[in-house]
Parts: sequence; C-alpha cells; structure tokens
Amino acid sequence: MIGSYQVTVGNLRFKLGQLKYQKLNWLQSDNDDQMLVVVAAACSGTLVTLIVIIVAVYKSKSSRAERQFTKLQVQLDALESNIRHECKQGTTTELHHSTLESLADTLFNSLTNGRLLM
Repeated sequence: MIGSYQVTVGNLRFKLGQLKYQKLNWLQSDNDDQMLVVVAAACSGTLVTLIVIIVAVYKSKSSRAERQFTKLQVQLDALESNIRHECKQGTTTELHHSTLESLADTLFNSLTNGRLLM
C-alpha cells in the first residue's frame, strides 16, 4: 500500500509522507522473538530425534540381552538334566555293584563256613 499519511495530535499535525509496505518472509524478519522460536523448534526437534534413537538402541540391546539370557537358561536346564541323569545312573550302578558284592561275600562266607564244618 502506498499513500500519504498524516498524524494529528490535538491541534498539531505531522505529515509523515509516503509510506510503502513491504511483505517480509517470516524467516527473513529481524524480529528476535521469531528467530528464538525457530532456534527453539530446531533444538527441540533435534532433542526429540536423539531421544527416539536412544530409546530404539536401548530396546534393541535389551531384547538381545533377553534372548541371550533365555538361551543360556535353556542350556543350563539341559546341563542340569544331564547331570541329574548321570548321577541317577551312577548311583544305580554303584548300588547294583554293592549289592552284588555283598551277596557274593555272603555266599562265599556261607560256602566257606559250610566247607569248614564238613
């Protein structure tokens, strides 16, 4: 808008002359508040992006650690089962040999005692 403007205050009149209005781009403005908003928005966006990346990395490492823990737990359970089976088998074998030795000793003693008496 172009025009001639005057300002009247009481009995006084001031002629301003012609004014020309120019449309400014919002980012090209010299207004400090607008620049502060732009900088704050950029920093906030960067911070949010950084937080999202950190959460994604944490979630990935957490699920990887959980999978490894589950795998180790399964291996530990299998190892315990194998040890339990071997212990049972060893105890049964020992008991069997012990019983056989005991029977053999008893039989030998009874045969020896019987021979000596005859």
